[in-house]
Amino acid sequence: MEQFPRHVLVDWARSEPRIRALFVLGSRAKGRATVSSDLDLAVELTVPEDEQLLTFLDNRQRWREDLQRVTGMRVKNLDLRGMSSAAGSGVEVYRR
Repeated sequence: MEQFPRHVLVDWARSEPRIRALFVLGSRAKGRATVSSDLDLAVELTVPEDEQLLTFLDNRQRWREDLQRVTGMRVKNLDLRGMSSAAGSGVEVYRR
């Protein structure tokens, strides 16, 4: 079973100019996903550090919905890298 659709995630991240990097977290990153596993993600942003949190909060819901639509998977968590304790153990799938 494919743990996550890497090419779909890369295409999505490329289309979002504010995304610097995209990481898969949780069971899908560890290769232990089941058919019912959700998709946990974290992002790094291209905006200045003092604008990151506001930019993330302004876009998070839309990004989550877009990612669910393009992957066909439930996106339970979409975090800003550095604000999630799980983000350190993720698999980087894209970097601008």
